[in-house]
Amino acid sequence: MLNEDFFKQFPDERACRAHLRQSREDEGIFCNKCGGIFHFWMENQGKWQCYDCKSRKSLRSGTMMQGSKLSLHTWYKCMHYMISDPVITFSGLQMMRNLNSNVYSAVWYMMHKIRVSMGTRDARYKIHGTAEVDDAYFEAVMHHNSKDEEGNYVKLDRNEEKYIIPDKKRGRGAVDKCPVIVIVESWPTKNTNPNKKDRQMGFVKMIAMENLQEVNTKPVLVQALASDCRVISDKHPANNVLKKIVAEHFPVIVKPKDAMKKLPWVHTIIANAKSKFLGTYHSMNVKYLQNYLNEFVYKLNRNDFIREPFIGLFKVALAGSWNE
Repeated sequence: MLNEDFFKQFPDERACRAHLRQSREDEGIFCNKCGGIFHFWMENQGKWQCYDCKSRKSLRSGTMMQGSKLSLHTWYKCMHYMISDPVITFSGLQMMRNLNSNVYSAVWYMMHKIRVSMGTRDARYKIHGTAEVDDAYFEAVMHHNSKDEEGNYVKLDRNEEKYIIPDKKRGRGAVDKCPVIVIVESWPTKNTNPNKKDRQMGFVKMIAMENLQEVNTKPVLVQALASDCRVISDKHPANNVLKKIVAEHFPVIVKPKDAMKKLPWVHTIIANAKSKFLGTYHSMNVKYLQNYLNEFVYKLNRNDFIREPFIGLFKVALAGSWNE
């Protein structure tokens, strides 16, 4: 749906309320108190009332928009902007301009609610078949970034203690970077063009980790990978856990010059994500890195969906409330 079509369908708050009400009634209203499924709409209250126990449910109750003071029209427009274009990603400041809002914190908070819900939906799916697995390191600010009296850049660690940022180090061992596990479902193709990948990409997962120790990575990989999965990874010791949880594990030596041949889609996804984040957000708080990854992966996984993107994201909004 083009922007023009969207705003014709949802021109104001009244249209959004009517759409939300109809959508929820189509899904079925369920009473949290008695379990009843029969309700009637109270127009003067803007709520449904249960026929059995007389308890009432508001229009936003049980949705991602519950408890928000922002208008439904603002929520609808924000979801539309975030999902309508698979290439364009908006920062909080740009979204604030798009929505003609003057409260940055409210817009920022709304966008993160949507991102968390995106991640919750994608977490329901497991990777099957053959998958490429690798780790990447994304630069993420702990809490704030400033200079001390001597002009050194300092950050706060998780214990709220300052430390001087050392010279930039790439990859594993970098102090100011957060490890991310990247999993890409892929399968061989019959392509013979040397300028194109010989594997086709499927579902993608990206999970931010505190570290890559087995005690942390194993439960994450168990949840992400089906037990019958065949996994290709590099020979780093952190990947040894894979042979315990999947049917087949094929560790290979991956030199920098061969990365795009051995694990083509993993490294393509990593490069695209880093470029996107740097160009849009410039810097990210490590606390919210997973949320940004959620948005990137959610849009990537639905790039070839026939269904209208906004409708899919709207169903995510109805699926349940967002928990902090």
